[in-house]
Amino acid sequence: MTAANRDATEKRDAATLTTIAEVAKACGVSKSTAARRLKELDLDTVSDPSDRRGRQLLPPATASALAAALMPTDGSAPEDPEAARDLLEAQVEPYRDQIAALEREVARLTDQIANRDAAAVEAIAQAEQRIEDLKRENAQLREDLALSRRLEGFHWPWTRDRIKAQHLLPKSTE
Repeated sequence: MTAANRDATEKRDAATLTTIAEVAKACGVSKSTAARRLKELDLDTVSDPSDRRGRQLLPPATASALAAALMPTDGSAPEDPEAARDLLEAQVEPYRDQIAALEREVARLTDQIANRDAAAVEAIAQAEQRIEDLKRENAQLREDLALSRRLEGFHWPWTRDRIKAQHLLPKSTE
């Protein structure tokens, strides 16, 4: 703590004070960068007596000075707004081309997925039809096997006709 630190209960309401983390988040930098810049600038902080960790709070003037120091500067802005617009357009144009290329790629991949889905649905329908055909064929083979087992061995012709009739006639639904 610096000599400029004060107790939060003196003069200021702790609710109006901000933390280093809040300022860092607002400026888009890490908390350690904000703390380092705060120490470099030797700005006033206020310690929170209710917090045993020794949290440092920033008065509004300190928070605004720290935020101004943390905000990135890209140099001076051009005087001519038309030149600034042209410069911005020159910077943005490659990104527009990339976005358009990505949108075309997304559309192509979406179409490819739709085609594959349609082919998969058709293949599933054909497979289900084949399964139904195999089930019917299996049932027919089971009936033929049952008939051939009943007809094994010697049977009088009239008995053989009765056995065939039992297997070939439709079953009653009683």
